[in-house]
Amino acid sequence: MSESSRGFESPILRSSSSDAPPPSIEALTERLPTTIQAIREYFSTGRISDDLFRDTARLILASAQPIPP
Repeated sequence: MSESSRGFESPILRSSSSDAPPPSIEALTERLPTTIQAIREYFSTGRISDDLFRDTARLILASAQPIPP
């Protein structure tokens, strides 16, 4: 079931289509300033996409609750 068929449509994805070019960094910065700043800070220390994957996996696994028997 897609998000739109459940009544939820992301405002970020709503304005995009497969034929539309991706938004510019300036447009994203205007729409999502806090997110863009966080991304810049994260990667400014020399981190790469592999680091982001590892850090995200650690956060997910650290917050996981054990499944009761």
